[in-house]
Amino acid sequence: MVNTFWLSEIAPVVQAKVIGTGTRSAFSHIFYDSRKICDADGMFIALETECGDGHDFIAAAYRRGIRLFLVSQPPEKKWRDAVFLLVNNTLDALQSWAVSHRQKLHYPFVGITGTHGKTIVKEWLFTLLKDRYRVYRSPKSFNSQLGVALSILYAADSCDLALIEAGISQPGEMDRLEAMIQPDWGVLTHMGEAHAAHFGTRRQHIREKLKLFKNVDVLVLPGSDAALRSEAEKTLPRSNLRFWGRRQTDDFQLVKQGVKGKETELGLVRYGNPFHIAIPFVSAAYISNYITSYAAARTLGMEDEEIRRQGRRLTHIDMRLELVRGEHDTVLINDSYNSDLQSLQIALDYLKQQNKTRLSIILSDILQSGRSDAELYRAVADLLGKYGLNRVVCVGPKMGENQSYFAPLDARFYPTTSALLEGIKNLNFKDEAVLIKGARVFGFERITRLLQEKTHETELEIDLSALAENLRHFRERLHPQTQIMAMVKAFSYGGGSFEMANALQRQAIDYLGVAYVDEGIALRKQGIPMPIVVLNPHPTSYDACRRYRLEPEIYSNSGLQRFQDEMQGHDDWPEIHLKLNTGMNRLGFDEADLPELVQRLKSDSQLRVASVFSHLAASDEIAEKAFTLKQIDRFQDMSQKLGRALTRPFLRHILNSSGILNYPDFQFDMVRIGIGMYGFVPDRAVQRQLGLVMTLKSIISQIRTIQPGDTVGYGRRFKAEVPTRIATVPIGYADGLNRKLGNGLGYFLICDRPAQIVGNICMDMTMVDVTGIDCGEADEVIVLGADPSLGTLAKKLDTIPYEILTSLSPRIKRRYFYG
Repeated sequence: MVNTFWLSEIAPVVQAKVIGTGTRSAFSHIFYDSRKICDADGMFIALETECGDGHDFIAAAYRRGIRLFLVSQPPEKKWRDAVFLLVNNTLDALQSWAVSHRQKLHYPFVGITGTHGKTIVKEWLFTLLKDRYRVYRSPKSFNSQLGVALSILYAADSCDLALIEAGISQPGEMDRLEAMIQPDWGVLTHMGEAHAAHFGTRRQHIREKLKLFKNVDVLVLPGSDAALRSEAEKTLPRSNLRFWGRRQTDDFQLVKQGVKGKETELGLVRYGNPFHIAIPFVSAAYISNYITSYAAARTLGMEDEEIRRQGRRLTHIDMRLELVRGEHDTVLINDSYNSDLQSLQIALDYLKQQNKTRLSIILSDILQSGRSDAELYRAVADLLGKYGLNRVVCVGPKMGENQSYFAPLDARFYPTTSALLEGIKNLNFKDEAVLIKGARVFGFERITRLLQEKTHETELEIDLSALAENLRHFRERLHPQTQIMAMVKAFSYGGGSFEMANALQRQAIDYLGVAYVDEGIALRKQGIPMPIVVLNPHPTSYDACRRYRLEPEIYSNSGLQRFQDEMQGHDDWPEIHLKLNTGMNRLGFDEADLPELVQRLKSDSQLRVASVFSHLAASDEIAEKAFTLKQIDRFQDMSQKLGRALTRPFLRHILNSSGILNYPDFQFDMVRIGIGMYGFVPDRAVQRQLGLVMTLKSIISQIRTIQPGDTVGYGRRFKAEVPTRIATVPIGYADGLNRKLGNGLGYFLICDRPAQIVGNICMDMTMVDVTGIDCGEADEVIVLGADPSLGTLAKKLDTIPYEILTSLSPRIKRRYFYG
C-alpha cells in the first residue's frame, strides 16, 4: 500500500513557508535523487550533503514531472505550477515529518541495531514472521538519518508490526533515530569494531547504541559480550532483557553447535524446551544472525515449528560487494565499505564460496578498530590463517610494523597503495579469486581497475542485491512449500550465466533452468552443483546430460525412446522433466500421447520423473484470462492422470513470473521465475516495488560542434540546421543496441538529461545531440536503466523486454556488485 501525503498537513509539521501557486496538493512518493525519479506523483527533497547540494538538481526533478519540493534555499526563479516548502534544514524537516507520521501508526515497532547484521536479521525476521503478521520492514539498508526517516514515512497504517533498522557512526545520532522509530521492542545484533573510534571507548559506543532501546518492553541481544550485558542491565530491568548464549542463565541457551558439510546443527533451550535445527550456513556471523533472529521471533510470539518451517526460506544476504572478472581468468571481489574484523570475516566467507582453487587477499591497514595494533593484527593474522589463503598482500604502515604476526602466511608487504601498484605485475595473479579489502582512504579502486579484464568502456552493471530483493518479493507471494526454478537461459537474460547462477544458489533456489545442454555444461564446469534442467535438449545431447548431471526436458514419445536408447548400458540415468502441451502448441505431450507415455514409464524402472510441467501462453495478458484458466485446467487434468498411473511422486509447475502475480492459486509444487527477477513485469504497481538489477553504461569518447549543413554518420541521415554539439559514445549495434533507435527515436541519459540519438547507429559507436547539456569527454552515459527504462525501449521498438536484454553482446563487460 502506498501512502498519500497532503501538503496542508506537512507544511505546519515542518514549519515551512509555502512558495508557489501549483495545483497539486497531495503526493505518494518521496525522492532525494533526481536520477531515481520514476513517478511524477512525488516530492523532491533537496538535501545538502558532503557529496553535493540537492538544490542543484531541482531543474532535473522538474523535467521529470515533479512539482512539489522541500527546500532550504528559496527558488531562484518562478517554476510554473510548482510548490516549494521552504524550511531551515531539509533533513531536520524530513525527520520532524517522520516523527509526526510515526505517531499515527498504532502497531508495535521493532528497532534493530548493531555494528553488523542489522539488514540480515531484519530480512530474516521478516521471512519468519510474515505468514503470521502483516509485517512492514525498512527498505534495503535504510538505517541512516535519512534512511530511517524515509522508512518511517513509507510505513502504512494497515500493518501489524514494523521492523526498522538503525545505524550510527557518530555520538548523538541515536537520539534522533529513537525519536523517529519509538520502538516497542528491540534487537541488538552484535557489537563489533565498526566506527568504534568515534566513540572514545567501546563502552561509550555500546551506551550510544542502547539509547535506541531506552523505552522498549523487551530487548533481544547476545549474552556472551560482558560489556554489552553489563551496560544493557544498566539501561533496562533484567525482566526486559532476553539474552542468548551459552550460559545457563541465558534466556535462549546454546547447547549444541556443529558443522556438518555445508550446514550447521544447532541446539537451543528456551525455558527448558529444546529446539534443534540444521541451517544452511557455516560462518560464525551467519550463525549468530540466525540465533538472534530465532530468539527475536520467539519473543514476538512465533512457535518453534513455525520458525522451522519458515526458516527453509532463509538465504544469504550479501552486502556491498562488487564482483568483476579480472585478467588471466581471475575473479575480483571488491569490498571497501568497512574495514574491521567482522566485515573481513564476512568477506572471507564470500571469497571461499568462489569456484576457484586458489584464493588470495589484498588487505589494507584496519582503521578505527578501538584495539591496540598488536592485538588487532594478531587477530587479523589468525583469521586469515583459518581460511587457507594461498597469498596475502598487505598494504599500509601498520601492516608493515606488525608483519611478524603474518610469518606463517605467504604474505608480502607494501607501505602504500602506490607502492603495490608499481610492483603488482610481479605478483602474477592468475586463475584465482582475489578479495580486495581496504579502507576507503587507501583508494583500492585503483587496484581493481588495474587487475580487471580490459574491455571497451561500455559495461552492464548488475546489482545482485536488487536481484535477491526481487526474488524475495516473489517468494513472499508463494506458499512456504512451493519450490522455485530460476531461469538462467540465454546468458541469464544478458546478465551472465555463471555469475547469476552463483548468486541464485546462495538464495536457496531449488532448480536452475537453461535452454540448451551447452549452457548447463558451462555451469557445471564453473562449479555450479545444484540441479539444472535443460528445457530444449537435442536428442543427441542426452548422454552429455548424463555425464554432467543435467536433467533433460522430454516432450514427445519419440524423444523419450531416444533418451532410453542413449542411456542403455549406464546406471546413472538423470531424472527427466515431462512437458505437456496445454495450448502453447510449441513443444509437449498432447493428451492423446499420454497412454503410450504411461506405458513407457511403467515398463522401464530406470525412468525417473522429477517434474511434469507446462507453459502458459498469455499469463501476462488479463484479456486472455479465460484461455489461461483453460490451460491450467487442462494441465491439472493431464498431470493428475500421470500421477494416478505412476507410483513415484513428482513436482508439478506451470506458473512463470507473470503467472505468479496473476494466478497465485495455481502454484502447484513449483514455479519458474525469469525476467521478474531482473525487475521487469507488466504490472506497473508491482514494477515500482522491484529493484533495478541491470544498468547499461558507457562514456563520452569525443565531443565536437558541427555547423549548419554538416551531417553525422553513415548515409548522412542527420543534417544540422544550427550549430550542434555532437557526442560520440562507444556502443553500437554489435553490442546489441538496436539500429532502429537511431535518427531520433532513442536517447541516452547524460548528466541527468536526455540526449537524442542522431544519425544511424554504427557497429561500434553511436552519436547523440548534447547541445545545451553541460557535459565533457569521459562523462558517464546511461544507455539503459531507470531512464531510459527497459519498458520505454521495448515500447519504442515495438518489441518485448526479453529481446532487448538477450541481444546485449557478451563483449560488453559485466560488473557485479552488492549494493
